[in-house]
Amino acid sequence: MRTFERTAARATLAVLVVLAGPAASQIVFEPPVLGPAGDGGGVLSAHRLVVHDVTGDGAPDVLVVTGLGGPVSFMPNDGAGNLEPPVAVPDLASSSTVSFADLDGDGHEDMLGSKSLEVWVKRGLGAGAYAPAQQVTSFGQASGGLLFAAADVTGDDVPDLVLSRNTGLFQPTHLEVLAGLGDGTFGPPVVLHTSGFFDSHGVPRAGDLDDDGRNDLVTTAEGLQLFLPAGDDVLEEVRLPHDVKLARLADLDHRGGLDVVALGDDPGTLVIVLGVADGSYEQRVLTVGADLQGLVLRDLDDDGWVDIAATGTDARTIVLRNLTGGVFAPDVTITNAFPARALEAGDLDGDGRVDLVAVGATQFVDALEVMTNHTYRDDEPFTDLGEACPGSRGFPVLLAEGTLLGGDATELRLANGPQGSASWLVVGSTAVNAGFAGGVMVPSPDRMIGPVVLNGAGRARLVARWPHDVPSGEQLWLQWWIADARSRTGYAATSAVRIDTP
Repeated sequence: MRTFERTAARATLAVLVVLAGPAASQIVFEPPVLGPAGDGGGVLSAHRLVVHDVTGDGAPDVLVVTGLGGPVSFMPNDGAGNLEPPVAVPDLASSSTVSFADLDGDGHEDMLGSKSLEVWVKRGLGAGAYAPAQQVTSFGQASGGLLFAAADVTGDDVPDLVLSRNTGLFQPTHLEVLAGLGDGTFGPPVVLHTSGFFDSHGVPRAGDLDDDGRNDLVTTAEGLQLFLPAGDDVLEEVRLPHDVKLARLADLDHRGGLDVVALGDDPGTLVIVLGVADGSYEQRVLTVGADLQGLVLRDLDDDGWVDIAATGTDARTIVLRNLTGGVFAPDVTITNAFPARALEAGDLDGDGRVDLVAVGATQFVDALEVMTNHTYRDDEPFTDLGEACPGSRGFPVLLAEGTLLGGDATELRLANGPQGSASWLVVGSTAVNAGFAGGVMVPSPDRMIGPVVLNGAGRARLVARWPHDVPSGEQLWLQWWIADARSRTGYAATSAVRIDTP
């Protein structure tokens, strides 16, 4: 098994603060829908989520990790995005991390958990069945902390264990690797690095940062640290000048190798680190909101570029669109019901678009929130143009559906508006982008449909058959405006949507 020694950290570029311009077209999410909850099922005090096909039916389920002696449970997905009540995983209870990997090469993914300061494995049997958990480490400590990842870092195509392990009260924290032996067991721990701080958010990450075909490691115990194999028995450490608490890896700029995005310790900050061909790192710090707790890196609009979603204590999820090359701009803000502690992503409803899942809490209630991705594809006749104006409930949303073929049903929905308020659908033949009531009225006000009174959920719905005589290429601009007595200007508005008749 390979062992490692540290070498001197390499120099880094200065921190850049980047403010990008607005995106040309919006990513669209439906307002959050509350999922099943229950303190016995694991949502109470949840601090980590995993989206994974636990049941083996092809649909990603949502696994909830509470830590601190609490339960681990998963919510089965029916394949249409509907989550069923939590199912407990009692033999991994109190785990602070849960992960999946095929440790023994039998084609079935195993379930791993960090229970009682040890790593335990439930061997996958196929078809959603798992054997009882077996302990695979033997540290024998009574206090401390343990976070882990399962990834091949020794280069033999067998998953290894990468641990961030605090060895006890007032004791150091070790970054360790236990080499996978290919049969579901592991070799002895090899200490790669020792620090004096344990980051309870800091699950170690593994991925190829420098495009050399070997997985590197990223940790957050002492700021943002990168550990790159630089040859046999040598590990090069790159320490970047950022205090962070959670990191994710993805290829943001298509220049080869994975890049890093981390939540900064400074409230509302994102740290973006892009690898450069000369071995240096381009670093950016973005300020996007309140104290951030959850982070996702996924292609949310199917344009081939990985986007960023982050959520936190101000009950908002901020989506930053990758405009190409790792340059990001704020694209859409989702109004959540609760401040969030964790965020994950997966195609829950099987429509090919990546949805978001957050777990949030107030003083009295914990809840899972599912945000369904409604971003319009290139082959759909709708384009979201932005320019939403927030009201007393945050940002209202216009959701359009239909083919715009003659005789087919077309549906226009308004969601997340103030309950019981009057609303008008503004329909125009051109875009005028005129200032109005503190926002921007995008369509020319050629026709106003309304007033339509929002129901008790703050929703309205218009359905009609698309006329047969609308010529191909005809364009219309739509936008809902809502009377909102509790908003600053007395009105709220959705994003505008352009219709292009096929």
